[in-house]
Amino acid sequence: MFGPSVALRSVSATGAARRLAIALGLTAVLLASSLPAAAQTPEDPLERFNRGVFTFNQVIDGAFLRPAAVTYRGVVPEYGRERVGNVLSNLLEPVRFLNAILQGDAEAAGNTFGRFFINTTLGVGGLFDVAANLEPPYAREVNRGKEFGVTLGRWGWEESTYIVIPLLGPSTVRDGIGLGVDAVSTPWFWVFPAEASWTLTGVGIVHAREGVLDLLDDLERTSLDFYASLRSTYLQNRRFVITGETATGDDIFDEFDDLD
Repeated sequence: MFGPSVALRSVSATGAARRLAIALGLTAVLLASSLPAAAQTPEDPLERFNRGVFTFNQVIDGAFLRPAAVTYRGVVPEYGRERVGNVLSNLLEPVRFLNAILQGDAEAAGNTFGRFFINTTLGVGGLFDVAANLEPPYAREVNRGKEFGVTLGRWGWEESTYIVIPLLGPSTVRDGIGLGVDAVSTPWFWVFPAEASWTLTGVGIVHAREGVLDLLDDLERTSLDFYASLRSTYLQNRRFVITGETATGDDIFDEFDDLD
């Protein structure tokens, strides 16, 4: 289960979500670093610990997240879900802008600034992706990978130990640290009241989980080892985003990036 992991990319502009991400991410990193290494898989030396957390996450997903996502899909029409996704994505633009600068990507920085200004004003607070239809087009694709975990990868930390974070799902030590840095680098972390933060957090988690309902169901149904399939997919995608190496297999995390 990794709905919350990506949901926090979608709603990580909220203060409560950011604090939750930092606390869980740092806890998992500290726990993982204190465990003895196993030798099953080079990129996953903490597999025993990770599988235990994965099982816990699956229970939470089956009991709460997946049913909520199914209900959300049934009650809210596609048009409404698109508006929700647009608002959540717009809240992340300041973080993308900062990371574009840190990565030395002037095109993405200008793209992100333009998208945020246009969609916040003409797009009514981000409800409508007006910027994507203007000339020159301010496409979302240019902003892919504008998060601090990827920034660290672009700076040279390309490979990192795989960890599964409680409630948040697949990550690495590098990406867990990156999530925490992204948490405190957005203005919304400091200005949103707690009530609004938790509301947006809940909406974002359910929205992100709905976006991968079919993909996750298909992967679980066709996988001999669901844990290993998710691990492979996550690591391939992160390697591709950071280094440009072509990923193979199910590009589920590409769909997650599209939710941002």
